[in-house]
Amino acid sequence: MTWKIRPLEDLRRDVNAQISEYIASFPQDELGVSKAKAHLSNDANAADSRFWIKSSLELSQDILRRHPLSPDNESIRKAAFLILDYPIHVHEKAKDEPGIKDLWEDVMMHYHSTAMTRAAESIRNTTVPAGKMAIWKIYNMGFVVKTANHCVGFDLARPLLEHNRRLELNRCMSPVLDQIEALFLSHIHGDHMQHWVCDYVAKRGKPIIAPETWADQKNPTPHRNDSRFTYAWEDAIQPRTLPNGIQYRAVPGHQGKTKNSVFVVTLDGITVMQTGDNTDATIAMHFPALGRVDILIVACWARMLQTAKWLETDCRADGKAPQFLISAHENEVAHPPTNRESFQETYQRLGDRSKIIPSFVLDVGEGVLWPDGIAP
Repeated sequence: MTWKIRPLEDLRRDVNAQISEYIASFPQDELGVSKAKAHLSNDANAADSRFWIKSSLELSQDILRRHPLSPDNESIRKAAFLILDYPIHVHEKAKDEPGIKDLWEDVMMHYHSTAMTRAAESIRNTTVPAGKMAIWKIYNMGFVVKTANHCVGFDLARPLLEHNRRLELNRCMSPVLDQIEALFLSHIHGDHMQHWVCDYVAKRGKPIIAPETWADQKNPTPHRNDSRFTYAWEDAIQPRTLPNGIQYRAVPGHQGKTKNSVFVVTLDGITVMQTGDNTDATIAMHFPALGRVDILIVACWARMLQTAKWLETDCRADGKAPQFLISAHENEVAHPPTNRESFQETYQRLGDRSKIIPSFVLDVGEGVLWPDGIAP
């Protein structure tokens, strides 16, 4: 499915239909139903026909915050995600909607800055027991992974909004970056690797591992002249160990012609794989040599189920704890609406989730604890 660009009034009609479905489906959530009905009433009487954008997003956030990740909350969380898709899929560059870009970017900035602040606080205050791992979604493919003794980041970035909003998002994301020991970057695209993040992390003396870095101004091809980075792509299954004892492997993949390292990182004996935007099926040849992989973080649109199947087949070892799949890359706001992969599409791709390893859909700012399968 591809999300089509729709006029604001069509999105408004459809999100309100989704909210009406929520009201009918979850009468037991009395507070949520009350807020949903208030949204519909306020929207019908709003002087600004764009009222629904902020209001529906806030409603989805309220539902998700009151129903954190757990097996009991799966259906109501899905309903909230289906509501959330609509305000994020506003076509902010529509020529017949003057002022929509500023309004929409303000809503997106508040949504993401709040999520980053919440995640930073949760990461800081969560003590992860030995033998467990906590994983937080920061944005897009950006995740923080924490065990009893270590904390690392993958593809940490913030939405590419206008300049003044980026500065606010930088301020909110800095406390997240302060807590990681190392940063793994899958590839050079701007929604995965950003100059300000690298500068911030490098100035604090923390290692950054990536397959390549940006082009030199005098050289149009990506280069390896930046000493702030450790470069890892060709090594495939050969393990490396950082000075702090964190072990990682870099499986060489691609997104198109762009090098994309699929990082396999072991913290306190627990192994997580983050695939970046890999679309290269040849990575599968290396899986049998990886040993047990406990958590797979994979882009919802990039060989998600196929990669999970490779994991199940080749990377189970003798571990008794479940392997997890965490979907990522939903609603990348720098993409046009037609390419902002929606939660609706993620749920369609996952299909009957009983047929694959336990899978988790997270909002920005949320986390999951392995092997429990609940919020940290």
